[in-house]
Amino acid sequence: MKQSTFTHASILILGSAVSGLSFGNGFSINEQSARTLGQAFAGRASDADNASTIASNPAGMALLERSEFSIGAAYIDAKSSISNTSASLAVPGLGTLPVTGSNEGDMIPGITVPYAYYVHRIDPQWSVGLGVYTPYGLKTEYEDSFQGRYLGITSDVKLITAQPTVSYRFGNGLSLGLGITYNDIEGELSRNSFSGAATDIRARVKGDDTGWGYNIGALYEINERTRIGIAYFSTVDYTLEGNTQLTDVPGLGNPRFDASLDLTTPDRLDLGLTHSITPALTLHVDVTRTYWRELDELVVENENAPPQLATDTEVLDWDDTWSASVGLSYRLGPQWTVRGGVGIDPSPLDGSTRSVRVPVGDRKQIAFGATWEPTQDVSIDLGYMYFREDKARIDTTQEHAGIAYSYAATYKNSSSIYALQLNWKI
Repeated sequence: MKQSTFTHASILILGSAVSGLSFGNGFSINEQSARTLGQAFAGRASDADNASTIASNPAGMALLERSEFSIGAAYIDAKSSISNTSASLAVPGLGTLPVTGSNEGDMIPGITVPYAYYVHRIDPQWSVGLGVYTPYGLKTEYEDSFQGRYLGITSDVKLITAQPTVSYRFGNGLSLGLGITYNDIEGELSRNSFSGAATDIRARVKGDDTGWGYNIGALYEINERTRIGIAYFSTVDYTLEGNTQLTDVPGLGNPRFDASLDLTTPDRLDLGLTHSITPALTLHVDVTRTYWRELDELVVENENAPPQLATDTEVLDWDDTWSASVGLSYRLGPQWTVRGGVGIDPSPLDGSTRSVRVPVGDRKQIAFGATWEPTQDVSIDLGYMYFREDKARIDTTQEHAGIAYSYAATYKNSSSIYALQLNWKI
């Protein structure tokens, strides 16, 4: 029994680490521009109207008439409610045991996402730039008494990308761009494991790695009123290395061992359209394909563990998704532009693959924003977006070393996002 609980805790905590940073639609960070956020991200691959285009389509730098610096941040205020819950443990020799606990649903703290970009226009054809932004992230912290504590308690994952970028504008309306991404990821996750004693085992894992990727993009100006854009964001390979610390393991104390796993984040294809309906009114459209199939399974390597803990495989089986948004912007005068948009963002998960770390459902979003240009060189963008997800049902059973834990719950998630950005033409 003691060896069984040690196996259950150590393997599952590292497997959950990757589940925590598996980047479901609820935890992809799209907030890399206050201006595009105010349009529900519509037109982000084709707008190319400030330096934040580095993160959405590197070819867009070529359309900026002057060198430009942009800096901003988004604040994500997410809410979740949990209902219709049940949980149990099937333990050899003890039978099926009910698991009690709380489901407060306030496990998502407010998160601030900063970003900064600089584009230097060398000549009418060539531009170079650098962007620093966050493409993915996760922060959840359930209460210690959470009924689903054997699936996850704390999830804190940060990923920062630095992207040097170059673009070239041809004379026929075509612009091309390439960005090389350097990505730094680190995470800390915890969960409980059943021991049969008065106190659960607590398992905590820390790990980090860096990886290289690339973004390529193209923009084509059909005429003065219409342009289309396409951008491709590559997969990035990581080998997360760190350690797992267990506490209060009966008969074993507080064992610690090295652990690692390979992870490939999915690639993405983004299509955009920007069309001036009138000199003041502009239409923005975005369609995105995300290849979540990259997250088919996770293989954990436990380097310093007993032989029975050497490897473990967790099947994810995520589905590819199409997301879409449409927006309008209207120029009120020389200093003010207002905008808005709506969008849909389906979840790659269903009830059999959702986890308490990524309890996301299909999302619908609405956004509003404005740009104030006090001078010809300076503009300030404001954006607000609200999204609500369809009810997301978790119904999962995980078995390791003969102990099966089942948890079922219905999640209802929503979020308000506020963004502010300063743009300065140099």
